Amino acid sequence: MDYSLTNQKVQAYLSGDDSNPPISEFIYLHTHPLIRPNFLNEIEELVIKAGQHIKDKNIKTHHVNRMVNIAISIGTKMPTFDEESAPLILKEIRDLYNICNQIIEMQ
Repeated sequence: MDYSLTNQKVQAYLSGDDSNPPISEFIYLHTHPLIRPNFLNEIEELVIKAGQHIKDKNIKTHHVNRMVNIAISIGTKMPTFDEESAPLILKEIRDLYNICNQIIEMQ
């Protein structure tokens, strides 16, 4: 099974084309963290890329604060997440994915 960003269900959710979060994929990756490629690691790489872009371009917009706040929120919820809280965390992951892409597109 494909657990990367190219997975249709994952991509549709992250792009907003589908409102159904990929809960089973998310839970599977959480319990099998060595699977590569996977969308969680790819989003982590995207966050790093956005952070480097912020530094290189000296970006100081509300996007930066929003990105940091979302990342902190995800980080505090991940250690104790369960199937019930997965949709909320996935929504935040989607928000983080989209804001990182917006930051990377800034000049």
